[in-house]
Amino acid sequence: MSVIMIVDDDEPILQVAGAYLRALGHTPLPAPDSTQVFPILENNSVDLILLDVFMPDINGMELLQLIKSHPVYQNIPVIMLTGGPEEMLLAKCFELGATDFVSKPIKKTVLQSRIKMALAAREYIRQLADFNENLEKIVRQRTMELRESEERLQSILDNATAVVYLKDTQGRYLLINHRYEVLFHIKKDEISGKTDHDIFPEETADKFMANDRKALETLGPLEFEEEVPQDDGNHTYISMKFPLVDPLGVPYGVCGISTDITERKRIEEELLKLSRAVEQSPNSVIVTDIQGNIEYVNPKFSQLTGYTSQEVVGKNPRILKSGETPPEYYKRLWDTIVSGREWQGEFHNKKKNGDLFWESVAISSIKNTRGEATHFIAVKEDITEKKLVEEKERRQREQLAQADKMISLGTLVAGVAHEINNPNNNILLNVSSLKKIWERMKPMVLSKAEAAGENSFGEMDVGEGIRLFEELLGVTGKAGERIEKIVDGLKAFAREDTSGYQNKVDVGRMIESSVKLLESLIKKSANRFRCDIPPLPLVRGNFHKLEQVMVNLIINACQALEDPSQRIEVSAIHNEPEGMVDITVRDEGRGMDGEVLRRVMEPFFTTRQASDGTGLGVSISYGIIREHGGDMVYDSAPGKGTTVCVRLPVERE
Repeated sequence: MSVIMIVDDDEPILQVAGAYLRALGHTPLPAPDSTQVFPILENNSVDLILLDVFMPDINGMELLQLIKSHPVYQNIPVIMLTGGPEEMLLAKCFELGATDFVSKPIKKTVLQSRIKMALAAREYIRQLADFNENLEKIVRQRTMELRESEERLQSILDNATAVVYLKDTQGRYLLINHRYEVLFHIKKDEISGKTDHDIFPEETADKFMANDRKALETLGPLEFEEEVPQDDGNHTYISMKFPLVDPLGVPYGVCGISTDITERKRIEEELLKLSRAVEQSPNSVIVTDIQGNIEYVNPKFSQLTGYTSQEVVGKNPRILKSGETPPEYYKRLWDTIVSGREWQGEFHNKKKNGDLFWESVAISSIKNTRGEATHFIAVKEDITEKKLVEEKERRQREQLAQADKMISLGTLVAGVAHEINNPNNNILLNVSSLKKIWERMKPMVLSKAEAAGENSFGEMDVGEGIRLFEELLGVTGKAGERIEKIVDGLKAFAREDTSGYQNKVDVGRMIESSVKLLESLIKKSANRFRCDIPPLPLVRGNFHKLEQVMVNLIINACQALEDPSQRIEVSAIHNEPEGMVDITVRDEGRGMDGEVLRRVMEPFFTTRQASDGTGLGVSISYGIIREHGGDMVYDSAPGKGTTVCVRLPVERE
């Protein structure tokens, strides 16, 4: 079990003790004199020493002292062997480090008990020593780890871009990081014990400490926006502050992590300005992804198109297509913006309610920091009104040109009409005379041919010759009459007669009179005719001239219908803002294409040659309206009918 050295100069004691130890299962190592003690210790692993108090060469207490002062053997338990219970002597032994004592003569049971206790104590001491050694190792390891952790933490804090600091509950600084040192010009080893009032202006320090107290009082993290004075002026920080608590939950300090958001706030303000500019822009703004799907539209887009943001996000802008823009136009657009260039152009688009509108559009790509296109942005201006104005100005220019042309043409026409009229009068008179002469001669010709028995004039049959002569005479007469009609039209076109234009004209009565004159034609042409005329102010002009215009427009509307089921509408309104009476004649007839519409008011231009049209009716009507200080505008499309608007200035009181 254990190795026990017996140090005693009494041989019988050595034998008895040795026998007892062997009986107890231990290994005895006898040392009859003190000089053998240390050699035995050096050569053996001794668990316990039985040491006689009185030795002949070296006193037992002196040897005990040597053993207990030895660095290797000092932990070996020593039981003193004494001749009797000498209290002073035993006290001295215990003072020198003895574990226990056994009185002589040695009793086996006592020795067994004392050895057991001593060995147990030695094991306990060994375990305690091991524990202490391990504890010291752990403490050293933990201390090293803590130091390394503190160094890592400090390194992390010092490399952080945020300002980090710890304060106690009184606001005294415990720790700061390098960022704090740089910004506020104070070292870590100088900060201990200082407060914000030692570093910042009083007002700033008061705010900081008030925020610290709030964090301590709430026992939870709080976020504050704090203004901090620095060398280049005030900076804005977002400060996260939270209490530091001990194991019992009692706060002993506060930690703050403050991040400079000055630049971020500047960018946010710029973005806010940009956002407000886009939101409040008078132009439509659309942002799409790289595939062209809508991600954002501003309020102006919704106001203009009638589509809400929720209705269009995720969809393609093609929902606005009116169908009037050719596909190759869109292809050129897409090729341009995909290549990174800006595209500019115009669209004739369609609103949610079906109304058409014009937009001037600029589309470009939005690129990331690597220059890669991530989105497309379209800025669109509503130019519908501008287009209408341009179209109106174009028509006015055309009308002015037409008017100038008609003035010049009128002079020419007056002369031509005169030159044509004289020979045509002769033709008409000659035809009339020839008819009268032929009426007398025809019976004579037939009688003589019958008396002579002749049925032909040369190779021509008499009856066929007579029929051909009469047909030619009739055609010549009709041609002369047509020439006369054209000449009368030319005279009317060339004559600028403003007599009677100063009368006050009741527009409603004038329209009703025109409709009544054409009642038969209207019933024959259209099953659905509507005339809606509210009370209107008077205009200054010539009743019969204006009636002539209305008659011409209604006749044209009737002739434009392809089926009696199609409708004709005549209406009029008082356009107060512009001081005009607007008369509208609308039909659902065949309509006109762009080329016909462009030439509709040209003299001699007609689409009804087969029906004996002269091409002067519209020109003359336009001239009459211009003489009244008004205007006449045509709008038409093939298959969609024609609308004519006559505008006359209201009579001023």
